[in-house]
Amino acid sequence: MAFLDWSDKFLTGIHIIDADHQNLFAIVNSIHENRDSMTRAQTVEPMVGALFDYTNMHFEREEKIMRDYAFPGLTQHAERHRSIIRRIQSRIDKFEMEQRDSDFDELLKFSGNWLISHVLKSDMEYVPYITGPLRAFPTGQNF
Repeated sequence: MAFLDWSDKFLTGIHIIDADHQNLFAIVNSIHENRDSMTRAQTVEPMVGALFDYTNMHFEREEKIMRDYAFPGLTQHAERHRSIIRRIQSRIDKFEMEQRDSDFDELLKFSGNWLISHVLKSDMEYVPYITGPLRAFPTGQNF
C-alpha cells in the first residue's frame, strides 16, 4: 500500500503540473517503501536529494506558468514555496546531523502533508486563471 494515494482529486488540468505532482507522489512513496531496506547513505543522498531537487524544479515551473498567465496571487504562492523549501531543507539537515529514525519519519510525514495540502489548497487557487473562466492569454506558452 502506498504512503500517498494519488487520485483524480489532485488533477489541476495542467498536464505538466499534474505530471510533476504525480512524480512528487512517486518520490515520496519510493522513499517510504524503501526506507527500511536501504542504508542511510542510499536514502538520504539520492532519494531525499531527488525530492528536494524535484520540488525546487516543480516550484520554478509552477511559478513561471503563474507568471505567464498573470495569476494575481503569484507573490503569496511563491512565498509559500520558499517556506516549504526552507522547511524541507531544515528537516533534511536535522536528519543528516542526528541520523535518528524519528527525524527521518518527521521528514517523510512533513513531505506527504505539504504535498497533499499544497496541491489541494494552494495549487487549486491558480487553476481557474490558467484553465478556467478567469484564464488570461499566456505569453506564447503552450501547456
